[in-house]
Amino acid sequence: MGSTSPDSHVDVLIVGAGPAGMMANMHLSELGISHRIIDHRGTRTLNGRADGFHVPTVEIWDSFGIYDRIEKYSERFGQWGLWTFGEDAAAGIYRQHLGSIPGHENLRLPKIGTMHQGMIEAGLGDGVRARGGPVVERGTKPVELTIDESLVNDPTNYPIIMKVHHVLKSELPDAWTGAHSVQEDGTLKPEKGFVEAFGTDPHEIENHVDGTEGTTETIHAKYVIGVDGAHSWVRRQLPDLKMEGENSDQVFGVVDIQPITNFPDIRRTCSLLSHAGFLLLIPRENGLVRLYVQFPEGYKTSDVKDRNNEKATVSDILKAANEILYPYTIGYKYCDWWTIYRVGQRVCNKASHLDRIFLAGDATHAHSPKGGQGMNVSQQDTYNLTWKLAGVLRNQLSPSVLKTYDQERLPIARNLIELDNDMAKVLLARANRDEAEVQRVYKRLSKFSGPISTYKSNLVIGEDGKGARQDAATGLPIGLRFPDTATVYSQADGDPTSTLSLLKSNGLWRVLVFAGHLADKAQLAKVDAMGERLKALQQRYPPASARREDFLEILLFHSSPISAVEFSDFHHTFFPVHETLGRNYFTIYGDSGGVKEADKTTGSHGVYGIGEKKGALIVVRPDQVTAWVGELDDVDQMEEWFASFMIAKDEAKRRDSGREGGTKI
Repeated sequence: MGSTSPDSHVDVLIVGAGPAGMMANMHLSELGISHRIIDHRGTRTLNGRADGFHVPTVEIWDSFGIYDRIEKYSERFGQWGLWTFGEDAAAGIYRQHLGSIPGHENLRLPKIGTMHQGMIEAGLGDGVRARGGPVVERGTKPVELTIDESLVNDPTNYPIIMKVHHVLKSELPDAWTGAHSVQEDGTLKPEKGFVEAFGTDPHEIENHVDGTEGTTETIHAKYVIGVDGAHSWVRRQLPDLKMEGENSDQVFGVVDIQPITNFPDIRRTCSLLSHAGFLLLIPRENGLVRLYVQFPEGYKTSDVKDRNNEKATVSDILKAANEILYPYTIGYKYCDWWTIYRVGQRVCNKASHLDRIFLAGDATHAHSPKGGQGMNVSQQDTYNLTWKLAGVLRNQLSPSVLKTYDQERLPIARNLIELDNDMAKVLLARANRDEAEVQRVYKRLSKFSGPISTYKSNLVIGEDGKGARQDAATGLPIGLRFPDTATVYSQADGDPTSTLSLLKSNGLWRVLVFAGHLADKAQLAKVDAMGERLKALQQRYPPASARREDFLEILLFHSSPISAVEFSDFHHTFFPVHETLGRNYFTIYGDSGGVKEADKTTGSHGVYGIGEKKGALIVVRPDQVTAWVGELDDVDQMEEWFASFMIAKDEAKRRDSGREGGTKI
């Protein structure tokens, strides 16, 4: 295997640089955590593969400041068409329904759409570079994994030993795109494909090896994130982690083409249900459309896995598509990407090993792409994990918090498989379906795709009736992503903004003080009296991010017009001053930007179900999840809840004194 390099140490080692791995890379880079990311491939994904964004993922990208890539380059989801067939199947399909895509109504970030996985990885890579994070170490594959279990209970140790091999360039997997054009004589001409993405990472589209070719390196890590796909090498090294479920006999073909067609809804997202099978049509960037095509029964993936038979394979996909589209036709002269796959629904029995090795993305859940869930859920997996790792590494959070990764994400994966099975029963039946039944599964999909998946009570999710009070804010369910539903106005300049847009992914916890009607002087005095308590809480625990001085941001929202109060009315906790940066003018917001009272349907108190007298305290985690809810009088309960899983600064410094290398406070 060649020569060896000196041993190295790192806090977190990420294995795999797909969307889930790159989300982990970006988040850890934002938090200043020592980490590396390796991938056996010589390039990022070039084109094709996963492509559809769901609302929570777009909101997460926005919280990192990279939403502009989606806004500028993606193809926006427009209308949704449902096509089916009548009693006379031979007459072909007809449009049964036309409307908005379920769950995409009244969005603050209107550009929810599609772009190929290469662009998604490139966008995340731009976010990593903006934060000075590490490059993906290409052509680097893991070859041996050892865990010293005697060291796992000491967070200062490096119990994971992974040997990795920097391959020879000649050993890199083929950087295949599948792009081709059809010539006049019917032959296929290979094309480069739309691989450049944003033009910001030319080094990532040419096969290369980072590190010295042919050498082996031993990496000592505190934690490992295995995001290396459905055939995860990391998972296969851990006998207690097993994929459960099965593959079906259903075979799908997928193709990205610039279509030549008479189908009238070619630029709408369409579900086509025919006696010949199911077809999902999704408009794409660069004039492309993607077709997910159900193959005829009895078709086997082994029949067409040879890429040397590319013409026959794509021809099979188009033949099946035309049978479903009848009486319409579709063809192409340019294809950007294609693949075939057999539908499977499987989920791992666990997503972690000894709270030191964590799996995410396709390494833990495999399913069909009918609902476009995989890439979204995968990024949300590592988004959930990385702030917890940072908190433990910086002695902010008890290591027991890491158990909540399994507790929170495995139910999501199982619900995903259940939804996928439900969709398969309805959409793949090759029989006439009731429109209401089809609408039901798509509405269920829209709920899953939005902020509907609720985490149950755990160490970092409060429990109603046990210190938390859900009735203090009925519109902010504990355990749910904070909703993007209310408009507030800056006390400083009256600028309207979304409450969610204030919650950036920078490692900060938030206490949102919903103060009620502060034109009432007694209410204002009550809120100001909380200032010292909240300031003391803000200074009690260490930050998880190297870029932050505090662990907690305090934001105040009141229901009065902003003209009814002045900054000078507020305790300095709510209007903080920095010795070099001066005042922070963007910590106080009102429900009305003028002189009139707020509209109860848009103001934060009305939308979130918060009384103007009792007010509310809301704790939002670094991953934008509502973690605890109480009334303004419940400061004691909130402090007790934080103390149940956080480590005070004095204790954190004592623990940190034993560290050698790696992340420092």
